[in-house]
Amino acid sequence: MVATWPVPADPERTRRVCEPLPVEEGIAGPILLGDTIIGNMAVTHQKDGVFGMGYGLHPDHWGKGYASEIGAGLVSGVFARYPHASAIQAGIW
Repeated sequence: MVATWPVPADPERTRRVCEPLPVEEGIAGPILLGDTIIGNMAVTHQKDGVFGMGYGLHPDHWGKGYASEIGAGLVSGVFARYPHASAIQAGIW
């Protein structure tokens, strides 16, 4: 879905997309490096206990383990927060 993001980035749209979700919808937020947003990641409830995980990360920060580290934390967080969670399906934006 990277193609749906305007280039150059629209700061207001970026802020809106990176806001936390209501707790019943899942866990989402920005990926920060210091004070700079370098991407976002989310795990959202899809249906029947199945959650979907997706993320977007600026190419300058690929291959540094950020998505793996944050993704592992989100997986743990989903199964701790949502006892009805049965699976997480992953993809990338």
